[in-house]
Amino acid sequence: MPTYCTSDLHLHDDDQPYLFTDEKEQIFAAIAGEAVRRSADFILAGDILDLTGMTPPAEGLSDFFAQVLDPSDLARPEVRAALVSRSPTEQIAAVARRFPRFFDSLKPLAQAGRLVLIPGNHDYHFDADTEARAALAAALGVPRDVLRVL
Repeated sequence: MPTYCTSDLHLHDDDQPYLFTDEKEQIFAAIAGEAVRRSADFILAGDILDLTGMTPPAEGLSDFFAQVLDPSDLARPEVRAALVSRSPTEQIAAVARRFPRFFDSLKPLAQAGRLVLIPGNHDYHFDADTEARAALAAALGVPRDVLRVL
């Protein structure tokens, strides 16, 4: 049986710069569709989501912005949003809104028990964080116990 594997996609919401484009999402969905048709396992091997990149540092960011931005820029919603920490649930939901085809393409693999997630250092939250696992399952439209996390 074939096995598909990818890593280091570093998906995050569109408030951040990103490397995973709409075109790449379309190609990924086609590859995931092929894995479904071939009844293959699909391994997401670390740093699929960039939850750490979506988390502002606890201290210093507002001081940094104050030094490098014009004061009028500090009132812009996207700058203010960068200062707010979001829960893993909010982060994952934001990524799912940005890349819906990505999540839709993985849903049949997850439903079939053929999706395997190996957490990386940017999505380590899936290793033990039940909130993050529940949020990922919700984004995939499957029960949390269906996710295979190594």
